[in-house]
Amino acid sequence: MTTAFDRPQILLTGASGVLGSVIAAELGPVADLTCLTRRRSVTMPGVRTLTGDLSLPGLGLPERALADLASRTDVVLHCAALTAFTSEPGASDQVNRDGTHRILDLVAAAGADLLHMSTAFVDRGAEFATAASSATASSTASPAAASPATDELRVRSPEHYLRSKIAAEEAVAGSGLPHLIVRPSVVIGDSATGAISQFQGWHQMCAGMITGRLPFLPADGSASVDCVPVDLVARAVARLALAGVGREVADGSQWWLTAGPAATTIDATIDACMEIALDRGLAVDRPRTVSREMVERLVLPAFGQSAPPRLLKQMLEGMELMRLFGSQHCFPRRWPTELGDPGPDQATIESSVFASLDFLADTMALGRRSEVA
Repeated sequence: MTTAFDRPQILLTGASGVLGSVIAAELGPVADLTCLTRRRSVTMPGVRTLTGDLSLPGLGLPERALADLASRTDVVLHCAALTAFTSEPGASDQVNRDGTHRILDLVAAAGADLLHMSTAFVDRGAEFATAASSATASSTASPAAASPATDELRVRSPEHYLRSKIAAEEAVAGSGLPHLIVRPSVVIGDSATGAISQFQGWHQMCAGMITGRLPFLPADGSASVDCVPVDLVARAVARLALAGVGREVADGSQWWLTAGPAATTIDATIDACMEIALDRGLAVDRPRTVSREMVERLVLPAFGQSAPPRLLKQMLEGMELMRLFGSQHCFPRRWPTELGDPGPDQATIESSVFASLDFLADTMALGRRSEVA
């Protein structure tokens, strides 16, 4: 990589997360890297760790430490976020929206560039809100929706997460500060090994299929499941961070680190899971893809009343996630080709999916099932 700085001084938030930890490994050898984390320290040679909290004024840092941090920061790479789609609405706003405002204060004080990590799913915000409103209206007559137990389950929707990420983007775009916005899609494991530091929603879905615990998916089999390997996303982000806003990349530019038209489909993902199950000697039935309408009109009324609360909650929240993931609409795609990174092609995406599934199955076989339960 080339850089406009001599050992740029970079602040990375969210460095202990799934993506942030791999970005830290990319930047550590070539930058003066400080990692702001809430709990876990980053143990890499030459990398400093600060303990802070996006939800607190001044990022939870003493005033003097905050001023010192601003004085030695050229680039802020803001990756920290509450990414669980089913988090409490207030928590998402506090971290994703309000935390971004606090990061913008730091960027302004430092006179730094900002790389803001968002999500490709902001592209589906309006689509998801419309579908959610329609589903709410149509479900009022559903026997399952009328169940008092359903209300007690406190089923979460990704809509609050999307709103908080959209609000964060709007704050960054309107700040007047030099910035880039980066939008990755679903991050899966390393493109070669499938390794990942923590299993995500995609892994949980696939684990259910591999083990036969997921008999159906409320989705169209031809819908796309846009996923990208964590190492390739981290490499692209590192290149953008080192390039410099207004120098090698345009101020205010948006980078869609997605598979786009090369994304795999629901059916292809099911096929891959069945191949992995067969390879492991697991005799499981292939999950069916069924419409959401069928689930609401037939499945939930038949089984919802008698299903254990935890299972019913998982089913309902899974339906919300599949409404978000399973779409006929492809994400935009823009990787930093001008910096020598064209992004993964379809063959790379497909091989990465199998690598991630292999890693998942091997981990399950080692007895660490709690990570994917």
